[in-house]
Amino acid sequence: MSKVVAENQPKLMANRYEVVRKLATGSMGSVFLARDKKLGNIEVALKILHSKFLSDDIVFKRFANEVIVARKLSHKNIVRIYDFEEADSGERIISMEFVQGTTFDSLLYDLHGDVDSDEDPICSLYESD
Repeated sequence: MSKVVAENQPKLMANRYEVVRKLATGSMGSVFLARDKKLGNIEVALKILHSKFLSDDIVFKRFANEVIVARKLSHKNIVRIYDFEEADSGERIISMEFVQGTTFDSLLYDLHGDVDSDEDPICSLYESD
């Protein structure tokens, strides 16, 4: 897990991002809501690579490639990527547009209620038509 999580206290990362709260955690990193001091305190989502991957060149290249590919895409349903950098602490950060919304888990629950752990919720979406 990332070193960013502070006990309800915002932390400044890369001398520009004030971390507000954790939004989610995935296989490669965690995503935080932050304010970008350099861009007038706009809210951004920060994706921070898990520290266990910092020395893994293959994972780092995938993380960097995510930025390169995403910056080439422009669509109303794709968040805008702002920056990719390394914090003084060594953490790799992708800053991107923050979009208020719901989680995928919440959407599944709203559509199907509690899903049995043996049932694949993705497959059930396709079977419901």
